[in-house]
Parts: sequence; C-alpha cells; structure tokens
Amino acid sequence: MRAGRAPAGRDAAAVRAGLRRAALLAAAACLGCTALELFQTRSAREQAAQGAYLHGRVATQVPSDHPLVVAVLRVDCDAGRALVAEIAHAAPAAGAALPASLRERVAALRDQVALVAHVVRERPGEWYVGVPPGCYAVCAFEDTNENGRYDDEPALSAADPSRFFELAAGQRREGIELLIPPDGRLAIDAMDPTAEQVLGLAVRSEDEQYAVSIQAVAVAGAQGDLADPRFGARSGRLGYFDPLGFAWRVGPGIYFLDDYDPDKIPVLFVHGALGHPAEFEYLVKGLDRTRYQPWVFFYPTGARLGSMGELLSQLVTRLRLRLRFERLAVVAHSMGGLVARSFILRHHAGAREDPVELFVALATPWDGSEAAVSANRPPNPLFPLSMRVPMWTDIATGSRFLNELFFVEGERAKGLRRLPPGLEFDLFLGVLDRTISPASAARWEAVEEARERWPLVADHTGILQSPEASQLLGRILARHFDGAD
Repeated sequence: MRAGRAPAGRDAAAVRAGLRRAALLAAAACLGCTALELFQTRSAREQAAQGAYLHGRVATQVPSDHPLVVAVLRVDCDAGRALVAEIAHAAPAAGAALPASLRERVAALRDQVALVAHVVRERPGEWYVGVPPGCYAVCAFEDTNENGRYDDEPALSAADPSRFFELAAGQRREGIELLIPPDGRLAIDAMDPTAEQVLGLAVRSEDEQYAVSIQAVAVAGAQGDLADPRFGARSGRLGYFDPLGFAWRVGPGIYFLDDYDPDKIPVLFVHGALGHPAEFEYLVKGLDRTRYQPWVFFYPTGARLGSMGELLSQLVTRLRLRLRFERLAVVAHSMGGLVARSFILRHHAGAREDPVELFVALATPWDGSEAAVSANRPPNPLFPLSMRVPMWTDIATGSRFLNELFFVEGERAKGLRRLPPGLEFDLFLGVLDRTISPASAARWEAVEEARERWPLVADHTGILQSPEASQLLGRILARHFDGAD
C-alpha cells in the first residue's frame, strides 16, 4: 500500500482500522503521556539521553482549515513490524479477504497496542512527540467537524511500513511527512470492536497541545551563552509566531550562564514578548558574579502565558530537587513580568519550600494591551485567524489571566490576590516608553504592592541598557540578600 491511499477490501480496511483503533482504545488511559512525565524524576541530562523523539509535518492533500490530529501508537517491535508489512502487502488485492491466520494475529496484537501521544494542529505544520525507546506507528486524521473525535473523516493509516519506527534511547527521527488524502479512512465500522471507545476520544486543543509539547522538550539547568545566536532575536521572533517550531529547534527552559555554584544566589531573568535572553546582556554584566549566578528562562512568547508560568514553576521545582538551592531572585522585563508573577503565585501555592525572595519587574504591562482586545474581537480583517497568536488572549486588557494575577479567582469583589508574604517586589518604569501605555505600566494594584517604584529616563527596551537600572538592580540585590544599604 502506498502512503496516502486507503487499503482495498473491507477485511483489509477493518484489519488496519483494528490495528490503529485498538491503539486508540488503550490510549484513553494513556492520553497525555509525555517524555517529561515518564522521566520527570531524572535529571535533564538523563532525560535527554533516555528519551526519543518523532518529528515531522502534517498537512492535507486538499487545502483545509480544519484541525489535524497526529496519533502515535506504541506497538510490539517484532510482531508489529511483520504485521504492518503483511497488511500493506495484502491490501492491494481489491475485495480479497485476508488469510485467517493474519486476522488472528491482528486480533492478538490489539491488546498490545497503546496510544502514547497525540498532537493537534489547528492548521498544517510541524508536530513532534517525546516517547520512551521502542517501536511506534503513526497515523493522522482531519477533524472536519471539529468535535475533537474521529468520525469517519479523511485519514492517513498507521498500517504502512513507512510510518513504523523503531527508536533507540536519545534518538530523533525527523522529516516524517504526513499528507492526509481526502479519500483515506480509518475504517471505523461494525467490524471494529474499538469504535465506541474511539468515538469518545477527546483530543487536546492547540493551546493545550502547546503546553504538553513544550514541556516535553524543556530543559532545566542546561548551559547557555548569551553570545550564542540561538539566544538572540531570530529565536525570539520564532517563539512568538511559531511556539512549536521554537520548542523543537531552539529548546525552551532555564539555562545557566555560569557553572552552578551552591554558594552563589541564582538571579533568574525572564524576557518579554518577541524577546530573548541576549537582551539581558548589559544587566547580566552588571551583576556581582562573586555573589550571584545568572540564569535565563527562554520560552516561546506566543504561547499562553499561564502555561508558561506553570512551565517555569515545574522547571524551578526540578532544579530545587536536584540542586537544593534555598534562595532565588527573579528579574523580568515587559510581558515577562506577567509570566513571572504567574509563576510566583503558582509556585508558592504548590511548593513545599518556596525559594523566591525577590521580584524585580521592568516596564511590565500589568493591565495588558487594548490592541490585543481588538485583535481578539472577531471578525477582524486586520488579524485573520491564521495570524493570531495564542498569547493575545491573555495580554488583552481585562482578560481572565490578568485579573487572576491580582484578584482572588479573577474577581475584584473577592479581594486582592497578593504576592507571597516576605517576598520583596520592586518596580521599574520607563518614562519614555511608547510600547505600553502609562496606565498599563502603572496599574494601581501593582504599584501599590511594590516596595520601591523607580521611574527611569528610558524607553521600553532601552531600560535594559540603562546604567541606572543596572545600578539599582545591584543595590536592591545587595540590600535584600546581604543587608547592605
């Protein structure tokens, strides 16, 4: 059988469907399994060495605006490889029944097949999954009715040797092209005993997919260098417009700029929208490196902000378990201040011991952006669906995300949501800033909560190269951690 063609013959179609669909049956219990979950107790290096990845693109032969779903099924290596080859060989005989022995083997294999991961794309593009070493078959379908289930829609079969992969520890298999034909099907019918469970399968939204996929490849404590082009503006733009492409090509996570030293206090820098770690070069150079060690959180800024706050919380937890550091300062610029506040609130609520003692925010749009409100209000010919960035939902003035940063359950009437007791919060504002509005930068709840508020003669990005900002940051760090005046 050629890739992209449906198998001939009802028996062959049912067998192929059984192979895939049995996978989806076992899948319901395993949806959301990722390399991160399977290896979450191991170090970043161990995860990289043991995990394997599949990566490629998914599209339809006929242009489509419907979501596309890629399913990755774990199959017994020897039995699965041989069976897939025999099904592909038998399929071209139109109308011919498969041998009884082959049907029996398919039935026996069904209980050994499991869906270990799935990826959802709202439009054609890249996909990837992290999996343990082993053998996998891959299929895809077009969710034409957009209900998050497979309902006899155009699909690409998994029962094809070209979509059967054996992965060793640490191996990356790339360039897997999945092109869904309009007449391809997964043959869900009365002959498929798993149809009922498959029809009830709920797939992720693309926003949820961003969170799962980004977490699967995130690093905690990898070595970085601000002079590396990977930490520059080009990667920052990629993370804004294509979060999944960023995650695969660049790698999100917390990077150390020096070798870890247990005697030095970590200072974690968090960039803003379209930003990147290299923007902090001037402030990093101004740090007292005998007392502090710089870390940077590099993340795709086009993803939902709450999921990035949760990701940062998970990464800090992993580092805490591994390194046992007790104190941490967070320095954030622009939208990074929103991600940082989200992280701080989430982490304090769930951590047994919270290391975050100091939070310094520079030029942060605490009340979001009115432009994002307009961009999210359909229909808007200036911002067609294909151009919209998931983060805009959160950065829009009045969004649920912004309200939850300052109010209990996001509702003003239920009271203020404060930063953790004992945490020092300081605020820098650029008086020449034309990127964010003065009203957003000086949102009352943020200004009122700050210990100190510093208006600096700088614009939105210039504040990161401000000598005054560097001097003030050094003074604040020394005062807080050393008691210096």
